[in-house]
Amino acid sequence: MFLPSYLAWGGNSFLRLSGLPPMLLLLPALGADWLWRQLLKWKGVTASLLLLAATAATGVHNVMTYYLYYAQSQSAFYSYEVPSTEIASYINCFLEHGYVRDDLPPLPAPSGLPRSVCVARDLLHFSETVVFLLQPDPRVHRLAQAPPAAKDEERMLMVVPGSSTSYLQLLPPRRQIQVYLGSKMRDQQRAGPVFQPHTVFVATRPPDLDPVARFEDGISLLDYRLARPDPETLAVRLRWQADRNPEGYYILFVHLLQGGTLISQHDGPPAHDYYPTTHWREGDVVVDVHRLTIPAGFDIARGMLRVGVYRPENLVRLQCILADGSTQDSVLLPVSDGW
Repeated sequence: MFLPSYLAWGGNSFLRLSGLPPMLLLLPALGADWLWRQLLKWKGVTASLLLLAATAATGVHNVMTYYLYYAQSQSAFYSYEVPSTEIASYINCFLEHGYVRDDLPPLPAPSGLPRSVCVARDLLHFSETVVFLLQPDPRVHRLAQAPPAAKDEERMLMVVPGSSTSYLQLLPPRRQIQVYLGSKMRDQQRAGPVFQPHTVFVATRPPDLDPVARFEDGISLLDYRLARPDPETLAVRLRWQADRNPEGYYILFVHLLQGGTLISQHDGPPAHDYYPTTHWREGDVVVDVHRLTIPAGFDIARGMLRVGVYRPENLVRLQCILADGSTQDSVLLPVSDGW
């Protein structure tokens, strides 16, 4: 009975379980036999019609459930396709081989340094789809068995959100670190996301740039870039550098101004709080993206960005140290220079 399960190991679940239906159907068959004997006490035609009606109703219900409801359900797609193909695509894209989704966010281009990937065991075996799409590669390690990162290495970490942050020590030192969030799995019956299966850390060669601004506690702003993903949104990508290990937990803010008037703003910890300032190490360059809502009629070419850092417990801003030695609580950046 279990021989098909063993022979089809690695195939789809229904293939691996093809030996179980005889056993699983035994109990329902006994119940159906008892029901048939009870119905035979009535007229034979009536019993046949009742049993036929029950069978037809069950068949219609199954057809509607599987071929109408689940066929059009985003829940089935998100649960079985998006996470699995994303996990495999991130790994394949970073290592430059195999299947990659067309809508995968762009990863940093290869710099010539050797690369490796460390993946949580639950993600590496998230589904048979992941195993099928990944090519055997000695550069892919389980997170718990990964070797320490070399100084001349670029590395990707793929972890389960909410797990211990001890895995961050596997990131190589003095690298640019960018965090990518996996697509959230949704439940058709309840509004909103259920959970996010994976989070990706990518550590690559950092840029050689002079800071735009230096703040207290060894935090520097290297540069900023702007994008318009849609007419109502301005995406501000900041790159921060740790000149030393910061001592505090800080919130970063971006204000959009016009003529000194605040038009839009976004505050938040760096990298969606997956790589907060308390984990920064000397030499780290951290990519942080803020999305601002642009009101209708706003002339973005005339706008200014006000960027700064503050302590969440008392809202006190870190001072920005200017070239002449003076200080202010933020830095002003022209929108026109960020494209």
